Amino acid sequence: MSMIFDWLLREGWIIAGWWLVISAMGFTVFPALVRLLPALTDKGYTLARPAGLLFVALVFWLLAVLGFINNTSGGILLAWVIVLLASAALYSRLSAPFDLRDWWRDNRLLIITTEILFIVLLVGFAAFRAHQNGFVHTEQPMDLAFMSAIQHSETFPPNDPWLAGYAISYYYFGYLMAAMNATLVGVPSTIGYNMHLALLFALVGTASVGLVYNLVRGRARNAPSTAPRRRVAVGFGLLGMAFLLLMSNFHMIFVELPYRNALFSDGYYQFWDTKNRTAVPDEPSDITRAFWWWFDHSRTVTERTVPMRIPAGVTYQQDGQAVTATEAITTPTRQTHEVIDEFPAFSFLLGDSHPHVMALPFVLLALGLALNVLLSDRPPDALRIAFYGVCIGALIFLNTWDAPVYVVVIVGAEAVRRVLRGSASGRGASLRRDDILFLFGMGAALLAVMLLVYMPFLVGFTSQLGGVLANVAHPTRPQQLFLMFGPFVILLAVFLAVEWWRGRRAMNWALAVPAVTGIIGVLFFLLLILMALGMADPTYQNMIRTVFRQEVDGMRTAWDVLTPALIARRLSAIVTLIVIVAVLLIGLARLFPPHHGIEPTAGDQPQPIYTPSSGFALLLIVCGVGLILIPEFVYLRDNFQTRMNTIFKFYYQAWALFSISAAYGVYSIVLDESRPRPRSALRIAYGALTVLILGAGMVYFVLGTYSRALHETGIANNPDHALTLDGGAGFVAPEDYQAIMCLREVVGRRQVVVAEANPQGGRVNYNPAHGRVGSLIGTPIILGWPGHQSQWRGTSYREVLGTRPADLDLLFTAERLDMAQPVIERYGIDYILYGNTERLHYGSAGESKFLDHFEIVCEAQGASGTARIFRVSRPAGEFATLSDGR
Repeated sequence: MSMIFDWLLREGWIIAGWWLVISAMGFTVFPALVRLLPALTDKGYTLARPAGLLFVALVFWLLAVLGFINNTSGGILLAWVIVLLASAALYSRLSAPFDLRDWWRDNRLLIITTEILFIVLLVGFAAFRAHQNGFVHTEQPMDLAFMSAIQHSETFPPNDPWLAGYAISYYYFGYLMAAMNATLVGVPSTIGYNMHLALLFALVGTASVGLVYNLVRGRARNAPSTAPRRRVAVGFGLLGMAFLLLMSNFHMIFVELPYRNALFSDGYYQFWDTKNRTAVPDEPSDITRAFWWWFDHSRTVTERTVPMRIPAGVTYQQDGQAVTATEAITTPTRQTHEVIDEFPAFSFLLGDSHPHVMALPFVLLALGLALNVLLSDRPPDALRIAFYGVCIGALIFLNTWDAPVYVVVIVGAEAVRRVLRGSASGRGASLRRDDILFLFGMGAALLAVMLLVYMPFLVGFTSQLGGVLANVAHPTRPQQLFLMFGPFVILLAVFLAVEWWRGRRAMNWALAVPAVTGIIGVLFFLLLILMALGMADPTYQNMIRTVFRQEVDGMRTAWDVLTPALIARRLSAIVTLIVIVAVLLIGLARLFPPHHGIEPTAGDQPQPIYTPSSGFALLLIVCGVGLILIPEFVYLRDNFQTRMNTIFKFYYQAWALFSISAAYGVYSIVLDESRPRPRSALRIAYGALTVLILGAGMVYFVLGTYSRALHETGIANNPDHALTLDGGAGFVAPEDYQAIMCLREVVGRRQVVVAEANPQGGRVNYNPAHGRVGSLIGTPIILGWPGHQSQWRGTSYREVLGTRPADLDLLFTAERLDMAQPVIERYGIDYILYGNTERLHYGSAGESKFLDHFEIVCEAQGASGTARIFRVSRPAGEFATLSDGR
């Protein structure tokens, strides 16, 4: 504990500064939320912090990108004042006075819980990051580079730190928020990175508690006598937080723990077939001391080449050789194509401050908006639609994949609200023509607002996405889907069964069956069309060959062989499709009952067919299962040519949707006295099952935190270790780090260009030793990770890359300055780093010309040698101007 106290004495002011900034932003927008989110029991209080951060960052970015202000703390404060004035103006236009005393009395327990929880989560995760403060793995150097570049750039759009002369071509809103907060608190990005992760953890935790609280207390505004007690709602809010933030998939229980204890046979692990866990180990091992044991929990879904039955006489490729089968054979199969299936507990353990993580608080904000729509007495007016459009549109800028999902959710919430209004009024539960027209108009208006507000980002945005591809051969196997979503499969299956029982007289199978059949039919037809079109694409043909591992001569003969194999593969995973279809059928049949499908009551007054909160939970389940269904047939095309990213992004959103709906589902079954419930024994059993699932699911996070914080860092054996939130010193070789920190002091925020090594043929991608100047201080370098540039820039990549790799090799290997001078002039290089990485790849011979002609402005000695930064002498002036590419 003395280690923690010592750390808090040294760096506690940073945490306090972050808490103060984000809390003040929340209080800034709360008056506006009182006006805009009146149907929520807490009036948006638990969503105020993410909303405040969003609007301050948005106004700041808009003013800066349009050229009205520079990227300074003063510019941030000006944007903040504008948000404050707008919030006050909205509050002043309340139709009825807001009784703060009544609101406090009704929500006191939630408010106190939220504030305590926020501090606990913020400080707790900051402490974890102070133990595990590095950002050298996976895509962390990229995340750090974007934060550094935004802090460093004087104007927007910010410079690309890994491609001098160009702006960032990525959805960078989350990085902007991190850089903005770091600027306000007055810390560098190497601290801001870790504090932003702690902030995200706290925002997700408190927002999820508030969302479930409002869901459980959904009747408090219109029927307070039937609303559950506040402590019950807070308790289930905490359950929702645990489901979303702390619980893992079933990989830990069914694969990792048996594997570490050397239990069962090889056949057991081959059944699950997860990455790196296909055979029983020779002996047990201590899980907490195993290196990165927690990582493969995000690789639960795997894909295998398709075994083919090749007839005698057909020629195929085997080990690069053409072989003609003398008799009918079946080709072997192996794992191929990595698939990512992260969940939030994994993401926070890993420590990637990546868009899917940074968007999570704003995903919960979007769900809060949708819940406000559903609980409202009337449809959203123009002001609220504009507000919703701005909030959901932010997801385009945060993590573009998410935005369409929450447009569907919020429009779906309005559809459910209209169904409930119709059933309660006695006019029937079905949607009428005017309802459908309004829903289309609402969706169009939301899209218009989103495109208008975020147009400055969209006009310069390019990416690797290039259409849609058919998922020919990789349906998700049911056992792997169970490993991934097992906790929710069990909990939500019971909730759906209970809802079916509750609405058994008002299930609209006449709508659900053709609707689900149509959805499956459209997806299957799309698969066939895309597969046919893809056969003309050489890239797609190569992918098909990889899938089947063998190349059969002649396409006609090939499809004679492939078709039976494809059918067999689809049938082997048919259980997955059956489960998805069953959930969609029950969900849609319950959500949209027959026209006169109202539940019988003792009196004459018609009653809603289900509570608004139950309708919201059902809507989230249907949307989540829809996200799982889509990549069973099609996926978005990117540089990887596989469904890796589609599964990754869609499953992540499904986890969030299921977490909220599962927490409400447990409440609805166990404690909701306003609806028919199963017998006491069944409710008790279900409650016990929930506790068991949650406990099993949290083993991963507890052991993972212990392993990451103490054993991977060596702190468990070094009690004198000094904790710090600044991970910069361990990012690269010490002499390189010292030289780069010196360069930061020399150039400040001036727009200069630095050259560092980017050797052709070397391991540059996913290597923190490359791109280190851009990562640590945000100053643009000639070229960072080429693989990521190709993802960010799509079809324009080759054009913007040009001859940069070859030019950099020439710069560092040329023995005479006159040979390297054209490269210096071409890119306007102001400084050259010759450090550990350059010496490793190029030796010392190329450095002589710099020593002979250029001034050394920074120099640091280290065990690996000397790192030097040279100032390039140029008659025309001390600093070059970046090209107009950005």
